[in-house]
Amino acid sequence: MENNSRDVPYQMCSTPVGFVLLINNIEFPAQSRRNGSEVDVMNLTRLFKKLGYTVIQKENVCSKTLNIEIANFVEMFNSKKVDSCFVIVLSHGNVIQMEMSDGVLVNIYKDITYKIADERNERNQGLLGIPKVFIFGSCMEFNLSGDVAKCEYSNDTPSNGYLMTCDKFDAADWMICQSAYPGQASHRHKEYGTYYIYTLVKCIMEEAATYDLVSILNNVEKTMTGRAEGRNRHFVFENYKERRVQACTTTPHMFRKFYFKVPVVNSSCSKRKRH
Repeated sequence: MENNSRDVPYQMCSTPVGFVLLINNIEFPAQSRRNGSEVDVMNLTRLFKKLGYTVIQKENVCSKTLNIEIANFVEMFNSKKVDSCFVIVLSHGNVIQMEMSDGVLVNIYKDITYKIADERNERNQGLLGIPKVFIFGSCMEFNLSGDVAKCEYSNDTPSNGYLMTCDKFDAADWMICQSAYPGQASHRHKEYGTYYIYTLVKCIMEEAATYDLVSILNNVEKTMTGRAEGRNRHFVFENYKERRVQACTTTPHMFRKFYFKVPVVNSSCSKRKRH
């Protein structure tokens, strides 16, 4: 029988197995400080390093610097062949926007995802055929502002900028993960970080050796909503803010299964040390 490529998982053989761009915005001109987000960075960095990734950390990125950081990150894939890509942005935001450290809201699709996942962009040739996972940690409320409907690249990108509309966007092997359902807030604890990232890291640590990524993310959602058999919500978030509901949203466009290249991983998450 002829082998169906959809039954073959993504290759995870490179060293490093991939690159992770981790943007953590904490300080804002008009918004509250995101206390506890440093714990998310610590847990995510430890997780991905143990899974064989190179992690590039950036803190308090403004809207103008974002273009440069994305361009530099994409160039890493053109310089070295690796097998997967993660982009993680932790900030204030809403259902389709993330706030940068200068207070400017950027569109998670046209300003971040499409600039990395678009296969028609010549700069993205090093990303062809590998899974690209975008994780956005922010509130998902509907308080939209700015230009959220117009889906068009600007021509002021740092290198070889181009103009295209969404109907010309062409991508494969990508996934968007968001920390809440549309309309929900994303809860954050000053010692344990955000509920979503805490649960995500814990589930990957416990299940990476057994399940593919989509299955793990389904279990993240079940855990956050208290529907995971044999796994309880973390005690802090169980009683946090009168048990207000928070789940997570995953939109996969993966044509194969994604399995992590797994060493021995400790299944405990960190919290901020008390001083």
